[in-house]
Amino acid sequence: MVTTVLNTKPNFTCDGNATYVIAGDLGGIGQNIAAWLVDLGAQTLLVLSRSGAKGPEVMKFINSLHSKGAKAIAPACDISNESVLRKVLEEWQPQLPPIKGRIQAAMVLQDRTFESMSYKDWEAAVKPKAQGSWNLHCLWPMGMEFFILLSSIWGIIGTHGKANYAAGNTFQDTLARYRVNLGESAASLDLGLVIYTGAVANNPNLLPR
Repeated sequence: MVTTVLNTKPNFTCDGNATYVIAGDLGGIGQNIAAWLVDLGAQTLLVLSRSGAKGPEVMKFINSLHSKGAKAIAPACDISNESVLRKVLEEWQPQLPPIKGRIQAAMVLQDRTFESMSYKDWEAAVKPKAQGSWNLHCLWPMGMEFFILLSSIWGIIGTHGKANYAAGNTFQDTLARYRVNLGESAASLDLGLVIYTGAVANNPNLLPR
């Protein structure tokens, strides 16, 4: 038996002369992603969410990134609306370094049993993940360093009351495979419950019983 020490230091670094996109608000998971990218060397982040940079906690976090030499631009943008996303990109891309990577973390929960789920309920959870991910795929040129989709294990195993959410996540898994078949970068991460930050941490009622 030979004892070895594994090198757990990441061998990927972000380009300080590039922009990295995070789709989804700067809540718990969004803040963790942004801080991680900055720790890897990113200096410019474009954060796309419906609410934009609102609230004292979000502004405090953005200022903390500034103190590390990074800047985060957070315009209000619904990525599931193609024309809105296109307009935001046309406004900001000329002002920023080239975009090299995207992380799609947008999500909406609208739980109902399938029998009682209205189309509005269905659309609320599906659109950010399905249409939003497709728009992010279509509106950027090919050849990005990475396109990471935060999907969910519920898209694989299903769960009571989340047929809409499961469908959106399954679409993301399929989109990642489609992009890889095109020769493009893509990874869909089917996350389990993230209980230390984000939606579940802020609302314990979301924990399964």
